[in-house]
Amino acid sequence: MLFGTGTCRISGRRHGVNRQQAEIQDYKMNRRKPSVQVDKPIPQKKSRKVTIVRELSPLMSHVGFQGGRHLHPDRLPTKQHDATVSLRIFDTKEETIENVQKYSDSLKRLLVSGIHLKTVPESLIDRLTHLEKLDLSNNQLGDGAIPDDMKKLEKLSDLALNNNKLTKVPPAIKRLKYLARLDLSTNGLDSLKGLEKNRRMQILVLDNNKVSNVFPDISHMQRLEVLKCKDNVVKEIECDVRNLRSLRDLDLSGNSIVVLPSDVFFLPKLEYLSASQNKISKVPVFNIKVNNKHEISDIDLSGNKITKFPGHLLRICKRTDLSSNKIKNLNINSLKNLERDPDKDLIIDDNPLVFPPADMQDLRSMMIYMHEERLKMKVYRGVKVVVLGSHQSGKTSLIQSLIDQQGVLSEDVHEAGAGIESYDMSIDYEPEGDEEQGKSLNLCIWDFCGHAFYRYPHYLFFEQPSIAILTFDMKAYSSEEFDDLIASWFDWMMAKTNKIVTILVGTHGDLLTKAQQNDVIEDVKKQLAEYKDTRARSINERIQAFRKPGMKLSKALSEHLVVLSKLQYSFDHLRVPNTIIMTSSKQFVGFDLLRQEIEKLARSDNFPNVMQEIKTFWVDAEDYIEEKGVTMVQPVMTFEEFRNEVDEKFGMRRMINAMTEYLHEKGKVLNFSQTPSLKEYVFVRPLWLFELLRQIYHHDISNVLSYEKTNSFKAVGMSTNRFERTKSELLSEGVIDRELLQGMIGDLVPTDMNDIFDDVIKILLEGFCIGYPVAKLKESSQGTAKYNHHVKQDDKGKMKIQKILIPWLRKIGEPEDMKEKWQRLSERKNIRILCKFPIYFPPGFFETLCIRIHQKKTRTDYPDKIKKMDSQEKVKMNFMAHWGGGIHARNDEHKVHIKIHYVPGGDNVGTDLLFELRADIIDIDKEDEAAPGTMWNLVYPLLFEFEETIKSYEGSILVERRVCCPLCNSPSFVGEWQQPKQLQTELQDNLQRKCEACKEMVETDYLIQPRGQKTDDVLKEIIKQRQKRRAAVADQKSLADLIDQENRQYTTPSPSGRRSRGAMLPTPDLSQLQLLQSKFASPEADDDGENTEEPRQNGFPIETLHNNIDTPSNSAYQDLSDLDEVDIEQEVNNDACDNDDDISPGAYGYDEYTQTSPQTNISR
Repeated sequence: MLFGTGTCRISGRRHGVNRQQAEIQDYKMNRRKPSVQVDKPIPQKKSRKVTIVRELSPLMSHVGFQGGRHLHPDRLPTKQHDATVSLRIFDTKEETIENVQKYSDSLKRLLVSGIHLKTVPESLIDRLTHLEKLDLSNNQLGDGAIPDDMKKLEKLSDLALNNNKLTKVPPAIKRLKYLARLDLSTNGLDSLKGLEKNRRMQILVLDNNKVSNVFPDISHMQRLEVLKCKDNVVKEIECDVRNLRSLRDLDLSGNSIVVLPSDVFFLPKLEYLSASQNKISKVPVFNIKVNNKHEISDIDLSGNKITKFPGHLLRICKRTDLSSNKIKNLNINSLKNLERDPDKDLIIDDNPLVFPPADMQDLRSMMIYMHEERLKMKVYRGVKVVVLGSHQSGKTSLIQSLIDQQGVLSEDVHEAGAGIESYDMSIDYEPEGDEEQGKSLNLCIWDFCGHAFYRYPHYLFFEQPSIAILTFDMKAYSSEEFDDLIASWFDWMMAKTNKIVTILVGTHGDLLTKAQQNDVIEDVKKQLAEYKDTRARSINERIQAFRKPGMKLSKALSEHLVVLSKLQYSFDHLRVPNTIIMTSSKQFVGFDLLRQEIEKLARSDNFPNVMQEIKTFWVDAEDYIEEKGVTMVQPVMTFEEFRNEVDEKFGMRRMINAMTEYLHEKGKVLNFSQTPSLKEYVFVRPLWLFELLRQIYHHDISNVLSYEKTNSFKAVGMSTNRFERTKSELLSEGVIDRELLQGMIGDLVPTDMNDIFDDVIKILLEGFCIGYPVAKLKESSQGTAKYNHHVKQDDKGKMKIQKILIPWLRKIGEPEDMKEKWQRLSERKNIRILCKFPIYFPPGFFETLCIRIHQKKTRTDYPDKIKKMDSQEKVKMNFMAHWGGGIHARNDEHKVHIKIHYVPGGDNVGTDLLFELRADIIDIDKEDEAAPGTMWNLVYPLLFEFEETIKSYEGSILVERRVCCPLCNSPSFVGEWQQPKQLQTELQDNLQRKCEACKEMVETDYLIQPRGQKTDDVLKEIIKQRQKRRAAVADQKSLADLIDQENRQYTTPSPSGRRSRGAMLPTPDLSQLQLLQSKFASPEADDDGENTEEPRQNGFPIETLHNNIDTPSNSAYQDLSDLDEVDIEQEVNNDACDNDDDISPGAYGYDEYTQTSPQTNISR
């Protein structure tokens, strides 16, 4: 069956069976001979070959010479000397050898083939130092027949030893450093030892030998272009094949290969691959890069035992031969590649096809049949599996072995970038009870790069629900390495989510004895139990510290206790794996247990949607979106565009959200619905996004980023000097130039499409928050670059982005001039806030916080009251310096210097994140330093961003919030900025508090937002108003008239154009008020004469008041005379937001600022 040019042909005969032999002849006839590089060029004059009949010379039958006019040896004299360059001999007699030596100064080619030669005389080659080609084929040369003097042929580049009796590579060959072509076919070689130093090899022919291991002995031949190894006993293609990056033609047919590694298909220059007539049963599944431009001309896998159709080969190959295999089913999505490209051919003769039937003759009819049949099939929802583990822990080999169901060794070649590799597979789903037979559990497997550098970029992709497979190298494991190999990954996962479902897998088990395996497994179990107990004990000790007898908890401590209790619950319910699965990808051991464990967890309550039947139109939409993603230059859509297009094509608009969630879990699209900055985007080709991030994040970018590897830098107009300059800036400053970025992603975004490139930058900055725009100013006195960290928009509201500062890549130290300036302000008024992470500080947390703070001027998701604060001049601050561990900023209006940085915690336990503010007044005699209240106004938006960043992790992160003593810098006071205003009253009313460290009294204004003078005025005005209303009620005056009078007064526009607060007061329900007045006007006494009036609040019984008066949530009535002091305080807060300059957290309400905790609700 041949697919190609839009047609399909089925026949019973094979095509192109002897094509391999024809290709070999092509190379032997030098039709595709690679060039040979030698130190000295070949003489410019072209040699002429003249055939001499045997009767003229009994010693030589073929003489080629340069510039010759007559036959040798009888010829007429000439004025110039003619050099002989080619010679063929028929024997090795002494006279013949003497004649050969006469031409030693010019002879370049010597042919000694087919004369039954058993040994090569040393005298024959002793003086031929200019020889470039030597043909010793079709003789009887055995081991030891090649003299060591051959090493003198330093210029020899072509050596033919085929059809001899060699069993080992002659030792003299490794001394031939210019050897480029070597033919050792049809011998008895069983090893290639002896070729270790031949690094210039371009063509190597090894057909018809007994070689079993090839690639480890030739991996150093980086110039090798042609490798012929047909009809040997090769059983394995080692991973060393990836080093042959110049290989164009690889023939391994007629061997005993079982596993074909994916490394072969990733050879960048491969044009022809033949692995026919082997024992290959499966072709490895691999992902093809989005920017892949290399296409293999021909892949021949005929005559194997392949059962599963390798449709992904159609994306990288023009002609694919799968004839004479055991394929029963074809894949409709893979065959669509033939429809899109009519130049592609697929041969599947002599296969037992069932789907589609073998009698179908053309591609179109087959596609129609397969589509109709698929609509009848049931599709079930699967589960996502993320594979984690340290660098080189064997993740990729584990995944390839799991998918291919055979041992595959593949080193982590894809861990060179930050991208994620995605794979699809299905496993047989064993039915339980009355469940339907024949179901398959679909798995979407994501392979995360293991280098520690990438833990920050990958946080976004670690989502729930998913099964996490955590791998560790059993060979490299020790008790001392437990934290790095295992514990750090549990901390990483728990910071993101509290609902992790983990399978712990040990790899490289074949490198240990059975006893060593058991020792490692037992030690890991012990360390895991200690890890869980240590984390739980650390939290429990903090909880017990608040429960000392007689200890009185403040509101803030109560809130902190609630947070600790939640963390304690998370660790108490942490599901640490009870079993550790030992695997060996080399021996294919442990994978049945792994599959069983995956299926067991997929059945658990953690994945309620698994194995639910999928709607038919979801499958059609999946195919449509996949095709659309391939054709889009920028495969990104807004969610609204995505929804409208799917709705227009398939309808069912109300189900599109659920369908998108399904496609996201399956990895067919990416829509981060839980991430506010990204929820409006739909990435319809996830591999494009993975590749985009891979180009930006790289732990070894200095070696990866090269001007010569791509033409994109030339396309954007970058010269070599500019490239090196901008590359140096990226490496030293973490600042990427626009043109450099455009060249880096030039294979993903065409360099001539600036609008699309601008959209990509917007997604990177606003969606993924990789950095923020800067503009370079000048070099500082220390030689470091100075940047303007606040690029302004133009008159059209657009920002011209020329450079981007990426905090995760910025590793420079704190500028010395900033250090000196900060030190000079050490005696000024200051506020110091400490956020301590005693257990785990998530990677990238500080970098994310810095970007959020920088973006706060353009943020739109602030609470309304924060927006009002942000609109005031006093909360603005400008970045002055940004280094690897912190930032310096300044508020120019109030002259306050702000420093945010993180340092190792005390005793090197945990990490401390510090917010420090100092009055930026150099003249010590000046009295106009910023007041503590002003500093608190500046720091509150920063703390808001801190709390929002904490919330974005959604996991268990222990944070201790403290305020430092301004006298001794000790973190003696609990940070209370999270509390609503009413919970701060007690602390604000105390003018001073005692520091437990230095025993000094500290002004409360430095510990919490002070109550401003205007706030007190507003409070007095509200109390005065309530007294008037109470007096009106007592004098039986009309309260309605009084309310109308107040409304007319307060609705008068103020000079600032803002309506006064009084106009926002709700009109009370007078009927309820009169009912309460009549009920509680004259308290009655009981029979004993004691007053039975219940406890009162503002003149009314508290319990009855709460039971009879509707709350603001369900009634418009709320009489100010019925509010307690906490309500008065709340009114002050609300009024202060409009009228007061000293704004505190209570001004924008607790529910808008942080998550509401149970303790807060009780307090309210």
